[in-house]
Formats: sequence, C-alpha cells, structure tokens
Amino acid sequence: WGRHHPCMAVMPDGDIVMTHVVRRGYPNTEDGYPQFGIEAIVSRDNGKTWDLDHKYILAYWTGKITGRNSWWGLSQTTSTVRLPDGTLLTAFGTGFRNESTQPLCKMDVGLVRWRVSNQPVNSGRTLRDAPFDSDLRNKFDPEK
Repeated sequence: WGRHHPCMAVMPDGDIVMTHVVRRGYPNTEDGYPQFGIEAIVSRDNGKTWDLDHKYILAYWTGKITGRNSWWGLSQTTSTVRLPDGTLLTAFGTGFRNESTQPLCKMDVGLVRWRVSNQPVNSGRTLRDAPFDSDLRNKFDPEK
C-alpha cells in the first residue's frame, strides 16, 4: 500500500500542498483489477500535520491487467507548480492505457490544472486520527 513520489508547492498564504501517486491504495475492483490515482493534501501548519480527511483526488483509473504485470497500470512521479493565476498544474506519469497483450509497459503523461478550495471544511479527523496502518487510511475507495 502506499502513496509515493510527493511534490510540494507553497501557496501565497503559507499553506503547503503535496501531490502524490497512489499505488495499491485503493481496493481492487470486483473483477480483480487494481486502481491507481493522483491525490493532493494540504498542510496549514508548515508540514506538522496534513489534512488527510479532505484530500483532493486529481485523477484515478482502473488498470487493465491482473496478475503478475498488474503494476503496469500504475502511476509515476508527480510534479506540481503554482501558476500566476493561483491555479496548480500537476503532471504525472501513468500507465492507464497498458493492456496485458502488450510486450512492454508504456507510460503516458497526465496533466491536471486545479485549485485549492477557499471554502471552509468540516472538522472531520477520522483518517488523520487513524493508526498509520489502518484500513481507513490504506484502503480508501475513491468512489465513496
């Protein structure tokens, strides 16, 4: 399970936005296919804590391979920059088009332009307060 390949951007108000890839952090589909994604979380206290309960799901997809090569659908490194208009641009590598009939794993580049919400969030802390190895943190379902 895990979130890997972080990239951080500092916002004008001092908040830190961290984007990262999700590998095996979502449950497999009913057909046994893995799911992958790109998420972002925000720290409002210089990285001391991260708001896991209000994460941004920037992209997610279902792999098209099961078994030994199921990892071919995975995501790769994120890179996020803050643009002059205040939006963020996140680039990442993805194998979302890979199929089991291919002889090699191929990667594409994904781009998401997005903005951190300026709306207040609820006080939920279910994920933040869960143990690091909890299924609440590690088996998050993006459809729910």
